[in-house]
Amino acid sequence: MSYPDDGVHTETSRSQAETEQKITATMATTPPSPPKTLNRSAHASFLGRHLLSLPSAYISLDASRPWLTYWSLHGFDLLGIGLDEEMKRRAIETVFSFQHPTGGFCGGPPPGHQPHLLPTYASVMTLAILCGDHSKKGGGTSEMGRAAWARLDRKGMYEFFMRCKQPDGGFVVCEGGEVDVRGIYCLLVCATLLDMLTPELVEGTATFLKNCQTYEGGFASASFPSSNPSVCPASAEAHGGYTSCAVFSWFLLQPLLRRNEKVQERQASSIDIDAVLRWGVMQQSYAVEGGGFRGRTNKLVDGCYGWWVGGLFAVLDSVVQGEEEAEEAVVAEPDVTATGTFTSGTQIQDGDKDEGKTKGDYVLGDGGEWEEVQGRDMLFNRTALQEYILIAAQSDKGGLRDKPGKSPDLYHTANNLSGLSSAQHLVRHLPSKVRELESHWKPSQCPSWLTERTKETEAESQERRRSIWAHSRGWVEDEESYLAVGGDVNRVNTTSPVFNALLLRVRPMVDFFYGQDAD
Repeated sequence: MSYPDDGVHTETSRSQAETEQKITATMATTPPSPPKTLNRSAHASFLGRHLLSLPSAYISLDASRPWLTYWSLHGFDLLGIGLDEEMKRRAIETVFSFQHPTGGFCGGPPPGHQPHLLPTYASVMTLAILCGDHSKKGGGTSEMGRAAWARLDRKGMYEFFMRCKQPDGGFVVCEGGEVDVRGIYCLLVCATLLDMLTPELVEGTATFLKNCQTYEGGFASASFPSSNPSVCPASAEAHGGYTSCAVFSWFLLQPLLRRNEKVQERQASSIDIDAVLRWGVMQQSYAVEGGGFRGRTNKLVDGCYGWWVGGLFAVLDSVVQGEEEAEEAVVAEPDVTATGTFTSGTQIQDGDKDEGKTKGDYVLGDGGEWEEVQGRDMLFNRTALQEYILIAAQSDKGGLRDKPGKSPDLYHTANNLSGLSSAQHLVRHLPSKVRELESHWKPSQCPSWLTERTKETEAESQERRRSIWAHSRGWVEDEESYLAVGGDVNRVNTTSPVFNALLLRVRPMVDFFYGQDAD
């Protein structure tokens, strides 16, 4: 057993030993070479069965109905399977049955359910999947999709968000509910996509997120409330889901944080990127556990963390790159722009700049010479994660699971496939792409109700919206770094970092709401 129990057997050590034995047995009967094939047809059948009819075990998720729809449709998207027009219409109507009259979406039809930040995210992302024109290269907007998006009550949703806002910058997930960084993430995704991200909405949120970071480097669900924002320790241990939600939220805040002219204030609310990077790397399991990720220190490996932790690294790369640019903008000459990207323990200095390349780490090659390798590839073992998902997480009957011995479900199916996508495809957030998009911004009308709240001038509104739009659209796939264990037969589509929907689903939606679509 890899877990050092020092001869003191506990429930944790026994569970670890049992997990290692099951994974080892699975790997022995299905060795990594030749690679196991992704059973697309079985997984598609599993998702299809659950989209139309759920077994009785799902009754406990009655308040999570938008999530069940999102997991099913996102799984289809990753597998490259589309719905016919009638099924799309039916799904759209189902989603809108969850929209609450006072704003936001519920876990089930109102009035039996109240609006909640998490199903609001699931509903918005489901509409992103359903309403694009899938026949257009790179994504587009269909007539049906534009009509559906226009039905979103953005004003009501924004007012719901403000009702959830707390004095310390955090948010309760629903009125009277708990404070949770997952709620912040869900809110920021919706506000970003729907052109509602304002300084008023996120005042104090960066500091709240910083206070959720634990001594390990990862993030807890919340911090202890305090009248002194500088003394608000994290309220629990670091967790993969909370960590990714906190880091994704930090990324989404960057356009507004960079507009903060108070450099010292901006730096004071910064998170410790080096610490969270170290924590994330350390969550990948040993070979005896199959190479998947765990969600907490000394806990069991779980297939869903292939996304929740494996999906972190593209975003960490971007956040550090942005911080380096901000620092150089303060201390460097006006014409100096940082273009290098973050690698483990190594930062590019002015003399090392090379657009589109990263300065990597060094490994000892076969000839005894140190060879430079690209840093992003070294942060986690992409091959091992794919092998875990293909061998340990696939159920023979369809669907994907936590680990051998567990039953498949919609949540683990969608997030295993997202983890597989993040391991196969390297998607980078490029400053050059952001600048290109900013240069193509077409002035568009901000909702009048939002302008009345923000009190911005027209120029200020255009600049804020342009920055957020370009930042959200700055992701570019590095096609040369594509790696699919077992070859293209196991390829899944490219999910977008942060949003966790296909890139070609995110682009049309954000373009539509910011008035940048060409349709």
